[in-house]
Amino acid sequence: MKRVLLALLAGSLILIAVSIAGVANPPQAATVMLSIRELAGLSRLDERAGIARYGAGPLPSPPYTIEAQMLPAGPAPVWGLWLGAAAAPVYILLDNESYFSIGLNDWRPFLHLRSGLNRVYLHVDRSGNATLRLNGEIAWQGQLIGSAPAEWGVALGAETYPTDFHLVLRAD
Repeated sequence: MKRVLLALLAGSLILIAVSIAGVANPPQAATVMLSIRELAGLSRLDERAGIARYGAGPLPSPPYTIEAQMLPAGPAPVWGLWLGAAAAPVYILLDNESYFSIGLNDWRPFLHLRSGLNRVYLHVDRSGNATLRLNGEIAWQGQLIGSAPAEWGVALGAETYPTDFHLVLRAD
């Protein structure tokens, strides 16, 4: 009995040490390439289907990580990211009713979204595989854009006003 308790204690201590070391954390590119705290730091490009695009610049070659957080305000706030060729961008959108969309009209419920402050984490590995986390939980995995030179930025729905805004791009 004593050995079992000691083994459980040792196992628990090892698990705690591994967790503190960050083994369970999602992958993240190392170097901060861009950090913006105000939407004024981005240029408005255009609007499609009621979604305004603000450009943050060219995407680096993978691997890269984009982190965004916003507390949106407005009558029906929608916000997110856009990536890809300027002529045909891919949208990652969130609303205030616990839905997200990859594209303009593919809305799906996601339990971990809330009305208020939400965080978007997108990591693209060397082979182009993307993992989207919303508030720390995996929401989607797959390929987002091809190998063509790409840009990226923030997408805001009509009458959506950002507060508590932060955008970070990391690359290796």
